[in-house]
Order: sequence, then structure tokens, then C-alpha cells
Amino acid sequence: MKKIIPLCILPFMFCSVTTAHGLDIYTGVMVGQGTAFADDYAHGGGSFGGMLGISVSTFRGEIEYNYIYGRRSAGKVFAYDSKIKAHSGMLNGYILMPTPMIKPYIGAGIGSVFAGEISNQDISPRMAYQGMVGLQLKVPFLPLFADVETRVLYSGRVTQDYSLTQWDGRLKVRYAF
Repeated sequence: MKKIIPLCILPFMFCSVTTAHGLDIYTGVMVGQGTAFADDYAHGGGSFGGMLGISVSTFRGEIEYNYIYGRRSAGKVFAYDSKIKAHSGMLNGYILMPTPMIKPYIGAGIGSVFAGEISNQDISPRMAYQGMVGLQLKVPFLPLFADVETRVLYSGRVTQDYSLTQWDGRLKVRYAF
């Protein structure tokens, strides 16, 4: 009997926490590490931010804020230090595969890079686009999700001299209400 009880609980570990309508409203935070490019010049850096969204079955939609940073140090190749500091706001959509606990997904977003600087040049607000691929992991028995994803963000000429592209790997933690 003692061995049967854990076996009865095991299937519930793979169930999602959702409301009766299959609808979740969530909020979360993210952190990423990667490379930001000002035209062809690579800057090691990353991003962090937050999101608020809604999830229905195998679809997710969210609004997202990111702070993007990068730094390139002066040395043998570059004569001067260069920094990237940028703020972006995005509207994202995702399609998830309907698997029990680990859900692969793809996503796309549109928004704006709206403030910051690249190499001491102020950023002008410009349209931005991003694509994401990742895995959503359900935390058993809790309304928590963890996403591991890779993302590329592109925004056109944000300063007089530079356009902005960022590639990074990100970790997201989301709480469903």
C-alpha cells in the first residue's frame, strides 16, 4: 500500500496549474547573457527585464520590458571603450507544443527600442523585432514556470551611426495567478 500511494501521485506532477477556463494571467522576470551588436561591432553583455501576459492552451501573449547592456573595452583592436545601454518594450506572441511538463515553443515580437545610448550617442525611438525559441518548464505543484530560450532582437538605425542587434540566451521565471 505504501508503494501504491506515490505511484498515484506521480501523474499529478505532470499536470499544469490552470484556471477552470484554461486561462492563466502571469507576471515574471528575466535575465539574459549574450552579445549586443552596434552594426558590426560586438559588445559582450546581456539583458534583464519583466513581463505581464496571458496564456491560453498552447498560445501565450505578453508585454515585455528589457534593459539591454553591452561593453567593448579598448585594446589592440579598438582605440576606445564603447558601451550600449538601451531600453525596449515589446509585444510578444508564442506558440507552444502541447506536451505535458516541458513545452518547446517559438515566438515573435514587435515593439520599440526607445531610450539609451550607443558609444555616447543617444538612441532615437525605433521599431524593433525579435524572434525566440525555447522550452517552458512547469514547476510541479506550484503556479510557476521557467523558460529557457534564445532570442535575437533587431532594431534599425537607432543612432546617427549605429543599428542595434542583440543575441542572447535567457532564463525567465513566471508566476501564474
